[in-house]
Amino acid sequence: MTRPLALVAQAVEGSYAIVRQQLKATQAFVAERHGLREKPLELMDLSWDVRHIILKHLIGSRNIRVFGRSAISIRLPGAARAGNIQLRRECLLVTLNGCTIESHSGPSNAALRAWLSRIDLTGVESSCETGYDAIKSLHFPYFSRFPYHDASITKNNDIVLALACTNLRVLTLNFHPEELRKVSYRHLGAETELAVDCALDIRQSYQLDGLLGATKLEKLQFVSWGSSDNELIGLTEVVAWLDKGFKERGQRVVVRIN
Repeated sequence: MTRPLALVAQAVEGSYAIVRQQLKATQAFVAERHGLREKPLELMDLSWDVRHIILKHLIGSRNIRVFGRSAISIRLPGAARAGNIQLRRECLLVTLNGCTIESHSGPSNAALRAWLSRIDLTGVESSCETGYDAIKSLHFPYFSRFPYHDASITKNNDIVLALACTNLRVLTLNFHPEELRKVSYRHLGAETELAVDCALDIRQSYQLDGLLGATKLEKLQFVSWGSSDNELIGLTEVVAWLDKGFKERGQRVVVRIN
């Protein structure tokens, strides 16, 4: 490009730059004059469907462990601490929807139920009103260790909690082999079939029949590390009984021993 043409090109480019600056200034003046001052897009300006996707990405899935009587704490993204109550509730909903709550029995169960009942999810675009409604996965790692055989304990609060979670999809109950052996020892020498007696004992001792009232359950897992069928005697029959019970109610639930 010759020097005269280069000078012309520079002049034209400079003129365009001036015009762009003037146009930007004019747009800012008009926006301010009419109350249209430009502002950053806030998360709450988005629709709930879009916010839900963003929050699920930010929060992910995790386990919340509840042991003892200590206060329950969960990690929420920074957005939940921005002072917007609605956004905090949405973060809680997404967190509880995507996590597995792992709770000890006894005092831990009581602490968890008290905490869930205090969570207010009203106003969030879902059917959930309390923390109970938001839970989809529960795990009781010491389910069989709690002394439900004690006559003074008339209610299995782990089962009560599971039934209170109206949208529960997955429930995992751990049975220690030692507890299963205790059940079989109680029925050795009886004239009736051992497996049948043990199954009825397990169902009654742990109040498992109530699980048939979990209308949205999709998976029920019994975890036991017994190495032989003899160590699972009674529990195998309980699984078959529950499977049949759910099917009779028209409910498709995967019931198995892991």
